[in-house]
Amino acid sequence: FFDEAALCYRHAEALEPAAARWPYLLGHASLRRGDRAAAAAAFERAHSLQPAYVPVMIWLGETYLDLGRSEAAQTAFQQAFAQQPDSAAAFFGAGRAALARGAYAEAAQHMEQALRLAPQASAIHYPLATAYRALGQRDKAVALLQKRGTAAPDLADPLLQQAEVVLDSAVSYEGLGMQALRHQDWVGAIRAFRRGLDVAPDDASLRYWMATAMIASGDEAGAEREFRAVVRAHPDFANAHFSLGAILDRRGQKADALREYESAVRWAPNMPDARLRLADTLRMAGQLRPAIAQYEEVVRLDPGVAEAWIGGAQALVGLGQNAAAREWIARGRRVHPNRRELAELEARVS
Repeated sequence: FFDEAALCYRHAEALEPAAARWPYLLGHASLRRGDRAAAAAAFERAHSLQPAYVPVMIWLGETYLDLGRSEAAQTAFQQAFAQQPDSAAAFFGAGRAALARGAYAEAAQHMEQALRLAPQASAIHYPLATAYRALGQRDKAVALLQKRGTAAPDLADPLLQQAEVVLDSAVSYEGLGMQALRHQDWVGAIRAFRRGLDVAPDDASLRYWMATAMIASGDEAGAEREFRAVVRAHPDFANAHFSLGAILDRRGQKADALREYESAVRWAPNMPDARLRLADTLRMAGQLRPAIAQYEEVVRLDPGVAEAWIGGAQALVGLGQNAAAREWIARGRRVHPNRRELAELEARVS
C-alpha cells in the first residue's frame, strides 16, 4: 500500500519536521510508487536534515541516475565515499554515474575500487565490462561478462531496517533473510525465512530461499525436502525445479535430475542456467541431438555462457558432424577467444 504509506510519512514529516527519517522513508515509498521525482525531493530533504548519513546520499544518487541526472548523481556518490571510503555501494554508484556521462576511465576506476571492497558483488561486473569495452580493453570485458550477476554491494541502512522490522510480516522476514544471505549468515537466514513461513506458510518464495540457505549451510536433505514442498504446491516454480535437479544431479540420480531440469525449462524457457544443465545432462546420457538443440537455445539467450559453446562442440563432435562443429567452434571463439577447451576442440576437428 505505497500510496497510503507515503501519506502517512507526509503526516509524520509535518508533525516532526526536524527528523530525517520521515522524508527518507517517504523517499523509499515514493520509489515503490514509481514517482522518482517525488523520491528525489524527499531524499534531498532528508539529506539536508542528516547530511552525514551515507545511505541517503547513495539513494539520492541512485534516484538521480534513474532520472538521467548523471552530474547530480556523481556529486551525491562522491559525497558518500568521501564520508565513508570503504563503501562499495558509493563507488559502484559513482562508476555508473561516470559511465552514464561517457567518462569511461573514471567509471572503470570507481567500479574497480567497488569490486576490491566487495568482491562478491557480481552486479558490478557488467557495467565495469561495459567501461572496459569502451576503453578498448576487450579481454578484461569478456572475462567479466562471464562472471556477471545480480548481487549488489551491501549497504547498511539502519533507518530503513528499523522501518522494515516493525511489522511481523512475511515481507519483513524475507528482507531479513535476504540480508543474512548476502552476509553468508546461513543460520540467520534460515531462522528469518522460517519465521516468515510461520506467518505465511504458503509463501513459495520464502520456502525456496530457506531451502537455498539450507544448501549453503550443508543441510542437503533439508533443502531437498523444502524444494520438493515448493514444486508440489507450485509446479510452475522453475527455480525450485532447477535447484532440486542440481541436488539429484550431484547424487548421481541423472534421470530424476533430467526431469527436474526439463520442468525448469518448461516453466522458465528463458533461463540459460536451466537450459545449460538440461543440455549437459542430455549429452552425458548420449542424447546428443536434443542436447545440441538446448545448447543452441543457451547461446541464443546468452552468448556469454562459454560452457554452452564447449558442450555444443562436444556434442557435434560426438555425432561426427565435424563441419558443423568447426562452424560452431569458430562462432564460440569469437566470443570466448581465450577458452582453451574451444581451441583444443578446434584442433580435433581441423
